[in-house]
Amino acid sequence: KDIFEAVANPDAIKWYKLADLPEAHAEKFRLLIELHHERTGSARAQNLLANFEQTCAETLLIVPDEVADRILGQDGVKVAAE
Repeated sequence: KDIFEAVANPDAIKWYKLADLPEAHAEKFRLLIELHHERTGSARAQNLLANFEQTCAETLLIVPDEVADRILGQDGVKVAAE
């Protein structure tokens, strides 16, 4: 277990690897990072974009359990903790 899994409450939230979700989620994430980079010149954002495949592999989408189906728009998405 990593630190996040040790402190997260799986009864209240679910977490999903961004790389395991439909591409639309990663694209929305990319657009938010691009916008942040344009507005701030953030070197961290630039690095995340330059290594976007790795960024997606390491990024978790954390969702309250009761709305996960509505946010994800589908059933059967693999929870990262499983």
